[in-house]
Amino acid sequence: MKVKKIQIKQNDKLFVWSMYLLFGCLVLFAIVLGVRLNNSRKDIPAPVLTAPATVEKIWMDYTNIEFKFSMDVPRLLTKRETRDQAGYRYFMILAENQVAKGKGVSLGVTSRSMNEEIAETKKGYEEEGVLDSEKDIQIADEKGRQLSFKPKGDDKTLESRDVVIFSHNNLTFTLATTPEQIGHIIESFKWN
Repeated sequence: MKVKKIQIKQNDKLFVWSMYLLFGCLVLFAIVLGVRLNNSRKDIPAPVLTAPATVEKIWMDYTNIEFKFSMDVPRLLTKRETRDQAGYRYFMILAENQVAKGKGVSLGVTSRSMNEEIAETKKGYEEEGVLDSEKDIQIADEKGRQLSFKPKGDDKTLESRDVVIFSHNNLTFTLATTPEQIGHIIESFKWN
């Protein structure tokens, strides 16, 4: 068998050597670029990683169109409403759940006078709570009464409750929540 000898022409040799030269230049360029980038990173201080400054929003606006008021309440509470029961034209409970950002809030609207509602509230709490204090307050330009109840006995499932009762346009409003939340809710309460 005869082996055929391959002849490379001068032009082909020049092309191959040019390709080697080009490849070598590219490798050299990559090495120089890598060294320069590495050196430039040493001059720049590393970024300091900090936790993002997040302020968890626990309050949201609750607006009642029917009775024309709004107030802040804790976010993500479960809302239940009833009408015309137990002497209330409207009664709303914002109940705690697993994702709620605060304690529960209740609000009742009745045609009873403020004094009648105060007496009814005291009567309703006397089984589980003791009236700890009572004082006059101002809420949304209306005079009202704040009643603070402490739980009776050693039942750890019961919480202290503050109840604010005030009248507006021939209706009496009863607002109840924990002592820690009542101040913010009173400050945010307004007529629309």
